[in-house]
Order: sequence, then C-alpha cells, then structure tokens
Amino acid sequence: MITIFNRKELTIVNSTKKQVKIRECLDSHDIKYSLKVVYMYAQLSSRGHIGSFGQTMDSAYMYTFYVHKDDFDAAQAILAGRL
Repeated sequence: MITIFNRKELTIVNSTKKQVKIRECLDSHDIKYSLKVVYMYAQLSSRGHIGSFGQTMDSAYMYTFYVHKDDFDAAQAILAGRL
C-alpha cells in the first residue's frame, strides 16, 4: 500500500498520451503506483467569464505519479528505457 509516508514522486506529465504510456509500463512490470490528477484550468479565476477557447485540452490536466520508495529505482529505470 502506498501512503504519503512511504511514497516517492516518480514523474509529472501534462500529456494524456504520456500518462497512458507510463501507466502501461508500470502495470506491465507489476509496480504499484498512485496517480494525482489536477485540472489546470480550474485554477484560473477568469475562466467562467472567457471560457477555455484556444486552450488545448491535452494539457488541461497535470498527472503526478507516485511509487513506493522501495520501487522507485526500478520504476525510474523502466521509464528511462520505455519512454
């Protein structure tokens, strides 16, 4: 089980395609992870007035991957070889 006390940040990406690749790589090597997803445009105070016209939805989310600190080196090596 990954908790805030035993986790380590593996990577941060803002591309949906990269997020999917990372999840597939970690799943194929049985490395457990937790994923934090932040919607970036929700933090804009003027979005309700002007909308999201012209902003790409591919970068609308920020994905932060966390792994158990004991699995960090293995996960980092896997991602270095796969991405």
